[in-house]
Amino acid sequence: MSQGKLRGRLRLALMSPADASDDRLLVYIELADVPSPEQVALLRQVGATGTIEGHKIITASMSKGEIEPLSREPWVISISLSEMLRMLSSEPASHSAT
Repeated sequence: MSQGKLRGRLRLALMSPADASDDRLLVYIELADVPSPEQVALLRQVGATGTIEGHKIITASMSKGEIEPLSREPWVISISLSEMLRMLSSEPASHSAT
């Protein structure tokens, strides 16, 4: 596994013991260039979703076992764990004058 290509939280998730062998992680994959047809086929095999052709950043739902071989591909720059975004408070921040 190419540890240098795995970003922070994904690296931690891969080191944690798995509850089930088929647990899937939602990840972002950054590519060196737009993928070739062969690379598109491989990305689809490992769980990439949506439009892949013509894009250098894609999303995928991958098992821990699928991430390792993909991280070794020279055309993959990085793989990072997708993070759940939180809603910002709709209340304006209060500033007190002192």
